[in-house]
Order: sequence, then C-alpha cells, then structure tokens
Amino acid sequence: MPAPSPFFSACWIFDSSAAAYVNNTVEARIPGGTAFSIFTDTADFLYLGHAARFDLTAFILNTAATVGVITWEYYNGTAWTRFIPHLTYDFTIDGGISFEVPSDWTPLAFAAGTPHAPAPPDTTARYWIRASVASTTTAPDINQIYMNPYAAYCTPGDVSSLIQVA
Repeated sequence: MPAPSPFFSACWIFDSSAAAYVNNTVEARIPGGTAFSIFTDTADFLYLGHAARFDLTAFILNTAATVGVITWEYYNGTAWTRFIPHLTYDFTIDGGISFEVPSDWTPLAFAAGTPHAPAPPDTTARYWIRASVASTTTAPDINQIYMNPYAAYCTPGDVSSLIQVA
C-alpha cells in the first residue's frame, strides 16, 4: 500500500474583498511553484481540507509575514470550533502547527452559502481546519503547504494480542 500523500486535497482562500474562493490546491503542492498570498485582509480565511483526518500542517514561506493573533478552527458537524495548537506559529519563518485530533471533528461538504455565500471550488466532503487573523501588516506569501495524515499507533503487545501470538 502506498504511503498517504503529505498534501491537502483542498487549499482554498476565501477572499472577502472579492467575495470569492481562490483555489490554491495545486500551488500548495508544488515545490518552488507559484507562491500565493493568504490573509491579505483580516476578513479572509485559509481553508485546508483532506478526506482523512490530519494532525499537522506545515508552511514553507516565500515571504515572511506580520499578522495579528491567528484563530484556528475545525468543523464539528454544527459549527466552527476554535482549537489551540501545541505550538504557537505566526508565519514569520517556515514552520507550522500540530494539534490533538478533535473527537467531534466532522467532514463538511462546502456548498453555496456554506460557509460563505459564493459557490466553492468543489463540494467534496472533507475534514477542514480554517485560520483567520486579527490583523495583517504583511500578508504571508506561501510556497508550499504540507500535512500529516492522522494515524493510530499501537504497541508491539497490541499487535501480538491482535494476531494472537503468545
């Protein structure tokens, strides 16, 4: 079985000033590809989605940023819910966040009006996180975004019990 891809299946920006989604999925996968900006306005959102749950996202920057407090959220089936990553990340250097996978994390299929008025790039159900910022002085310019698929781990004893080896 091949290893899971280290990339998101959707990397979208909701550009509030244009009232439109910008699909940067391909650009987020290509090393040294076309850089793209996020958080050019404080009302913009970065949406990162994947078919399977994930517990880490990492950013390779083209241009470092100066942004205010970053709010990270996931969708719980009813509403966007704030979470606090393990490490603070502010887009001033290459890096990212890791987090505990929420027990109530639910896939969401975007549609016109959900979560914003315009039609999204597609309507595939995914596990999403979204980020927004309190202020922007210099918007982050991104070269690439990675993710880590969430996996459940077990001990050698768990494996022995499963395959019934004494």
